[in-house]
Amino acid sequence: MSVRLFVLGVLYGKPSHGYEIKETARLWGLERWAGIQEGSIYHALTKLEAEGAIQEHKSELSENNRPRHIYSITTQGRETFLSLLRETTRSAAVEKRDIDIALAFLDFLPSEERIALLTERQASLHKAHAELLERQTNTTRLYPNLHPWVEIGVRHSQGRLEFELEWNRELIATVGDWRQRHPDNS
Repeated sequence: MSVRLFVLGVLYGKPSHGYEIKETARLWGLERWAGIQEGSIYHALTKLEAEGAIQEHKSELSENNRPRHIYSITTQGRETFLSLLRETTRSAAVEKRDIDIALAFLDFLPSEERIALLTERQASLHKAHAELLERQTNTTRLYPNLHPWVEIGVRHSQGRLEFELEWNRELIATVGDWRQRHPDNS
């Protein structure tokens, strides 16, 4: 649903070609925080066009003489976009939490390994937090007139990472005390 919302949202704002939509996704970092892959954008364009939500408006040649199809949103697409926007705003899932699934079974591992794995996770979280801060600084410097949602979205990501860092730190402090569980192979 999110890739459809993104593509329709970009086209709701103005007609665009696939590469332009892909570059917007890259600039926004959608792969990182929304799980939207580059290929899914082109797939969504094809599917949305087949559904009648968008239409090829015209084609132009790129710098290397490759055709670029410019898409515009249809009346049906506008209705679909607004419906998706309202539904997502009202009921968007907070996040995937695969770590919670791992926690349900983490006591099958020895204490030392649990701590080591969560320590690796902590290092990854620190790295992601530092990269987010750097990206925020660079984005603000390069694009001083960005829409307010960008700053609010970055603060949301930053707050989630800061919480996750603290939660993971607390988990490292306690997970070694968990009694190891062994599989019941009966």
